[in-house]
Amino acid sequence: MTDQNSNNNRPKSGGKQKNKNLRLAIVMLAAVCIGVGAVAALSRGIEFVIAADIHPTINKPQETRSNAPEQPGRITSLPKRTGDSGAGAAQGGQGEQGGSSQQAHSSSGKVMGEFTTKFTAKPKSRNENIRLAAKSLKGVVVQPGEVFSYNDTIGPTTKANGYQRAQVFVSGKKSYGYGGGVCQVSSTLFNAAEKAGMEIVERHKHSLPVTYVPKGKDAATSHGSVDFRFKNTKPHPVMIESSVSETSVTLKIVG
Repeated sequence: MTDQNSNNNRPKSGGKQKNKNLRLAIVMLAAVCIGVGAVAALSRGIEFVIAADIHPTINKPQETRSNAPEQPGRITSLPKRTGDSGAGAAQGGQGEQGGSSQQAHSSSGKVMGEFTTKFTAKPKSRNENIRLAAKSLKGVVVQPGEVFSYNDTIGPTTKANGYQRAQVFVSGKKSYGYGGGVCQVSSTLFNAAEKAGMEIVERHKHSLPVTYVPKGKDAATSHGSVDFRFKNTKPHPVMIESSVSETSVTLKIVG
């Protein structure tokens, strides 16, 4: 009889144990969520670091960065200039190794400077990055006195913007990151702009040699870091034209 009463008076611990298990489960779930969030944040940070084609050894720009006028705009044609007559008015001559310039008419005006660089049919990811960057430049008009920015024009070379992973240079070493190949486009544009008589405001060398342009003719870029910029010193607007084949990219400055 005593034993039975004793058992009836003994406290019931099942409910407390359930509450304890529930609290433990909530704490563990919160810890997992925090961990996933941290991993996601770290992944976004890594993607940002390697988003650009090249992370070069930064050299001093040729000219101090200044406040530029409004960003270059896109139009389908350039206004006709008085005194335009024949291809002889175009500047430039025989191209250097790795590219070419021509004296010819364009649908938008006279070709002032033109340059072509080559690449292989593979890897497809790098070639797609080149195509996207070149497409971003097509039809951009730079007004007289305006400073063109390559980084501002093509935007971040991220996965969200359609860029793929390809070989990049990071601190003098080969690696892989989103946007690999866009520096070939900026280097091609640099040579075209130079032939067109544009003032080169900012240009940087790569941290490793590149093969698609002659030595000293490359223009490394990294969004948010180093840029390629030129100023239109002509008294009339100029337009950037671009075209990409399976194994080459061509940039023109016309006006």
